[in-house]
Amino acid sequence: MIVKKYVVNNMNEAMNRIRYELGQDAIIISQRRIKKPGLKGLFSSKVLEVTAAVDNKKSSIDENMKSSIDAIKKVMEGKNQDKKAVQIDNFSKNEILKEMHQMKEMIAKISQTAATTSDSNKNKLQQVLEQNDLTEEVIKRY
Repeated sequence: MIVKKYVVNNMNEAMNRIRYELGQDAIIISQRRIKKPGLKGLFSSKVLEVTAAVDNKKSSIDENMKSSIDAIKKVMEGKNQDKKAVQIDNFSKNEILKEMHQMKEMIAKISQTAATTSDSNKNKLQQVLEQNDLTEEVIKRY
């Protein structure tokens, strides 16, 4: 885990620096107002000290995705080589096609579940307002 402290003027500046240095997966652990370090700190306004962390371990999902991408690359390289290489890569090609089919099924299930839950959570009035192209802000009021 990587932990870093940032001394900034406002939270927007902190977020920009954290996202740039640690990435999108970084989380803010703490924030507090402090005086600037040194002699200037006695006479100036307080600044914000933000502590952020990111886990540098790769998840198993990332590893699986990387292995799938590597398999796709092998298949693509096999198309440019002779027939023997293509036959060797057929096993990988079949695995990739199987994984792609499974992913399509999972996406279809997720989108169907999301559509069902969003419709069931809305009452009749909200559904009518949505059908009449009103903004989400207006719909949420009712």
